[in-house]
Amino acid sequence: MFFAGLKHLTKSTYLTQKGRTVKSASAQAAYHYLTRTGQFSQHKSSEVIEFERHGNMPSWVKSRYGDFWQTADRYEREKGRIATTVVIALPNQISPEQRIELSQALIQELCNQHQFPYSAAIHRHAGALSDIDQPHLHIMYSERGLDGIERSQEQFFKQWNGKAPERGGTRKLTADVLGYGRDHIQIFRETVEQQINQILQKYAPTKMVQIKGEMVEVPSVVSCLSTKDYNKQYEKSLKEVPMIPAHLMYSKDADNIQELDELKSTIQAYRTFNIEEMYSEYYQAHMHLKLEKQRQDSPSYFDDRSPF
Repeated sequence: MFFAGLKHLTKSTYLTQKGRTVKSASAQAAYHYLTRTGQFSQHKSSEVIEFERHGNMPSWVKSRYGDFWQTADRYEREKGRIATTVVIALPNQISPEQRIELSQALIQELCNQHQFPYSAAIHRHAGALSDIDQPHLHIMYSERGLDGIERSQEQFFKQWNGKAPERGGTRKLTADVLGYGRDHIQIFRETVEQQINQILQKYAPTKMVQIKGEMVEVPSVVSCLSTKDYNKQYEKSLKEVPMIPAHLMYSKDADNIQELDELKSTIQAYRTFNIEEMYSEYYQAHMHLKLEKQRQDSPSYFDDRSPF
C-alpha cells in the first residue's frame, strides 16, 4: 500500500458575520505551499526541496509561474474548479535522482498527456513517527488542457465554446470528458502504482524489513488496493492504520498530546503487525535457511541434542 491523495480546489467566497468577504480556496496559496514561497517560505529547517518543475503554461506566463495560479483565482467562475492537487508518497529506498525520474514519469501520465498546466515539487523531511525521511511529490494542475489556441488571461478561463473554440475559453478536460467518470480515483491510484513499481523494479526490486528481530529480504512493490481489498485478494488480515488528525500534530493541549502519543503507539503496533502479516512467508523461508545454515555449521549440536 502507499499514500496517494487527489482533491479539487473550488473557487468560492463567503461573507463573515462582520461583512468581510473571504475566499475559501486559493490556487495561489496552494502554489506557495508547493514551492515553499510567500507565506510558506519559513518551512521546516530539516526539509529539503529535491525537485521543482512547471510546465504546459500558456504563452502569457513567463518566468513567474505563480501568475498563472493567481490568474486562475481571479478569472475562474464562482464555484468552478481552480486547480487539482495531488500528493504522492515516494519510495525512500531509491536515490533523489531516481525519485526525480519517477516524478517526471508521474507528471507525464497525470499532466503532460493532456497538456495540463502544472506546478510540481518533491518535499523531503522526517516523518511524524520517526526520523526516517518521508519524500513525497506535490502536483497541482489546471484541467484546462492547452489546445494550441492563443487566448488572453481572462479568456483562457472563460467557458469553452464547442462550436467556436477560438471564441471561448480553454476546455476543461474533467474526469467525465476524459472518460474516467466515477473511476477517476481508482484509475489515478492504478497509474501511480504502475509507475512506482516500474521504478522499483528498475532500481530497488527488493528491500529489507525487520520481522521479530530478523532482517528479512522481501520484494519491493506497492499496491493500490485498500486494506480490505488486499486482505480479500491475498487472504491476509492486515489492520487499517489510522491517520493522525492535523489538529493533534501541533497542539499544546495536554489531553491532545496524550491522545497523539496513544495514537502513535497504535500506529506503530499496527505497522509492525502488518509487516509480519504481509511478509510471513518470507520470514518463514528466511528462518528455514537460517536454521539450515546453523545445521551445516554445527551438525553435532543439532544431531546430538537431547532434553535429557
